[in-house]
Amino acid sequence: MNVLVVDDDLGICETMNDVLSEHHHVDIARDGFEGLRMTKDHDIDIVLMDMKMPGMDGIETSKKIKVVHPMMKIIMITAFLSEIDRDRAMNVGIEQILCKPIDFGTLEPLLVK
Repeated sequence: MNVLVVDDDLGICETMNDVLSEHHHVDIARDGFEGLRMTKDHDIDIVLMDMKMPGMDGIETSKKIKVVHPMMKIIMITAFLSEIDRDRAMNVGIEQILCKPIDFGTLEPLLVK
């Protein structure tokens, strides 16, 4: 499974890479623009997308990814989830929203095609 982690927090990126790279190929993008580019340039199966990022947030990035890859599986991760953000994410086609800190026992079963 090729996983793309999109998060502006370097610590989160490193932790996700350390944990997930045991069983998956992991690519890292530090913002939405880089994440969007990487979904175009790499063979990505699933995206773990931070919701709150400077520049282009995770919901807007996901929306743009879905235009190019409508079947791309995207899991949103966030430390702060409002009902409005949840509704926006679901309208874009986000499959799942997980709250930080990530429970990897919950995440791992979601990383299947």
